[in-house]
Amino acid sequence: MVDSSLLASILVLIGATSFFHFTIFMVLAALSYNLESGSGEALAYDSLKYLKTEENFISVLGQEAIFQVFSVAALLIGGFLGTYNYHYAFWVSAGIITFSAVYSLSFTEPPILESVSRNSKTFRGFLKQIVDSFSIIARDKKVAFLIFFVQTILAFSACIFFYIQNYWKGLGRTEFQIGIYLAAGSFLAGLVAMKVQRLSHLLKEKKVLIILPLVSVASMWGVALCSNKLPFFMVVTMIEAMLFVAGNDYINKLIPSRSRATIISFASMMYSLVMIIFFPIFGRIADTISFGVAFVSLAVMASCLYVFSMYLLKKIG
Repeated sequence: MVDSSLLASILVLIGATSFFHFTIFMVLAALSYNLESGSGEALAYDSLKYLKTEENFISVLGQEAIFQVFSVAALLIGGFLGTYNYHYAFWVSAGIITFSAVYSLSFTEPPILESVSRNSKTFRGFLKQIVDSFSIIARDKKVAFLIFFVQTILAFSACIFFYIQNYWKGLGRTEFQIGIYLAAGSFLAGLVAMKVQRLSHLLKEKKVLIILPLVSVASMWGVALCSNKLPFFMVVTMIEAMLFVAGNDYINKLIPSRSRATIISFASMMYSLVMIIFFPIFGRIADTISFGVAFVSLAVMASCLYVFSMYLLKKIG
């Protein structure tokens, strides 16, 4: 289902000729992202929990480094192909997605208890799981805080990632040059993702939630105010990878297995909601005024979010 939605989005993008087509592409791409998020992490965490080694989950998430390594290759190749024609990159993406979809059919899934399987297939069971998951979020202030804070910071970082490409394009950078910049950020993100467990043990959870976002917000101000934005963009990318790993580890420690996939999917929905609200706002500012003002606006919003979140963190304790 995930690969089908993603493949459909790429095919729509290849044939897109209007704003409506690009809207459909974004809807399908977001759908594939939300379908993928939650289930994989829940399976990994519950498998470790079954083996009584869930304390290693942050190390497993640290394999985000593998994702970042492949991102380096994808960004370099995509940037090179985009220099000639964007459709070349789109077709390569479609081919890789098709291969992964076909290959996934060979996976062997673990058995599921018949009672669990039967209950999950009923609409009442599905509805009950959603209600129970939302009640957990509403009841547990720590879970609600982590979802809101971490996903909003990640969404703001994503805004930087996307809009800085257009900024560099406006300065005359080629697609391949931009691909090198993005690949450098992914490479460093992969390196630091493997060190999150050590950092978490050194600083403990609360200090991680104070220091990492503070560095990210400061780097967003660097992107907004400095002419050489690349170093600050790379720091934003690194902190995004670290916060993704640490934040998801903290959330998984607080939620029960039966609701894990649903709650993590809700977290990704929060990310999408923030993107829906702020992404077009910053785009409008960049389009009508300038990228500089858009980056400053984003940094201001991130700063306000940080101050508000620190107040909540102190109140929750």
